[in-house]
Amino acid sequence: MKKTARLLLVWCVAATGARADPAGKATLTYFNRPVVTLRAPLLGMPPAERVTAAEARLHVALAETTGAEVSVTQTDLGRAVQVNGHLIFFLQVGDLDPEEGLTLQEAANRAADTLRTSLLQSLEQRTSESLTRSLLSLGVATAAFVLVVAALWWLRRKVLGLIERNLGQRTEPVRLGTLRLVRWNTIAAVLDWVLRAVTTGLVLGLGVQFVAFGLSQFPYTRPWGERLQDFIVSLLGDAVLGAVRVVPDLSVVAFIAWLTWGGMRLSTALFRQVEAGRWMTSWLTPETAAITRKLVSLALVLFAIVMAYPYLPGSDTEAFKGLSVLLGLMVSMGGSSTVGQAAAGLILIYTHAFSVGDQVRIGEVAGRVTAMGMFTTRIVTHLGEEIVLANAAVLTSTVRNFSREGQGLLLEVVMTIGYDVSWRQVESLMKEGAARTAALLAQPPPRVVVGSLDDFYVTYRLVAQTAHGVPRETVLAELQRHILDAFNEAQVQIMSPHYNNDPPGSPKLAPGSPEVEPRPA
Repeated sequence: MKKTARLLLVWCVAATGARADPAGKATLTYFNRPVVTLRAPLLGMPPAERVTAAEARLHVALAETTGAEVSVTQTDLGRAVQVNGHLIFFLQVGDLDPEEGLTLQEAANRAADTLRTSLLQSLEQRTSESLTRSLLSLGVATAAFVLVVAALWWLRRKVLGLIERNLGQRTEPVRLGTLRLVRWNTIAAVLDWVLRAVTTGLVLGLGVQFVAFGLSQFPYTRPWGERLQDFIVSLLGDAVLGAVRVVPDLSVVAFIAWLTWGGMRLSTALFRQVEAGRWMTSWLTPETAAITRKLVSLALVLFAIVMAYPYLPGSDTEAFKGLSVLLGLMVSMGGSSTVGQAAAGLILIYTHAFSVGDQVRIGEVAGRVTAMGMFTTRIVTHLGEEIVLANAAVLTSTVRNFSREGQGLLLEVVMTIGYDVSWRQVESLMKEGAARTAALLAQPPPRVVVGSLDDFYVTYRLVAQTAHGVPRETVLAELQRHILDAFNEAQVQIMSPHYNNDPPGSPKLAPGSPEVEPRPA
């Protein structure tokens, strides 16, 4: 009891003036190595003040002697850890970590061993032989690391060159019977990436090991090297165990991906036959085969994602679920217009409103359709301009297709002539202008239709056709020029009257028109 009282008195004196921090665990560290963690107050002293007192006692004990004899003594307060007979700290039951499952004696022995190791390393640091040995080991390790890295880079360069010479230049595919699997240059690209990734990983791993070895050569930095080594071992162990655990799930994912890939290749082969015109149905035509093929491929991919999702590593974690919800919210909020455009594109494609190559007029835009997609339609005008129209706008506009009537492109000229000119003469002159246009088809022959009988004039429509592939706007301009010449030669006034009488002797004719006798009606 007298010995215990003496120890308590020394403890209180050494703790006088310590920092009054809030109660909480504190760690005693010596020579860069954690010795013990104190978690409970002792005689009203919080763990932080206990650690401060222990550091002061340790400084005094080492100043009195150069020895490093560490011992553990059982007392009424717990276990007392001493250095060269001097009390350093007490360890009590409240200081134990429940997760470690150690007894009080085991924890005290471990703290004493750690303190003993720190003291020995502190003594080792002060000798020149130890420093020389550490520097020599570090130099040898550095030379070995540089040589190994240089050898790895040289080997990688040689193997990459070998792959490029033997596989990178080959563009023919790898075949399984008549089935084309993959191109050789694709295999070369994959091997190139794998080799670069493996060698880079090896260099990084060796670099970390080199840093850990270098730190462990010096007593003060040895704890850092040991912790780095433990971290690497733990990381590699977790990675290996994780890889072993996910192998079955990844096998299922790979099998689903293989089935999806085979289904996409099969559907692509079938739809290619339809696109080539070798096989078709009432609803599946060469014009709709391409977009149908893309839709089927998209459906297969989505189905595969749904089937493979439960087997993906980490799919059951809250982070993965949160990311899935976020992506779904982003798609639902930002994809409404996209879905509308895609739906409009599918309606235009499957209703056969027009096809690529057709001459159309959509609203105020006229020209040749060059591309039809799920979201946009591209039209090239007679001026060479490419106009991109949103499919939703196309669906709500009036579409006039000039490529669906008869054998060629439809041309139409609308004229309004007064009632004082016989319809027979107007029809004859319009057909004569059509006969002078060489690009028009003889069959079906051009025809003139009386469109309407208005207040002051009659509306006439000349309908003719030209061959596919001929610039429609160019032929239409030529046809209109010939019709103007025919009417001017016949001195027939084209200007539609909106009045009751013309002044006598002043017919409205184009300047420079030839003065010829009017043709009989």
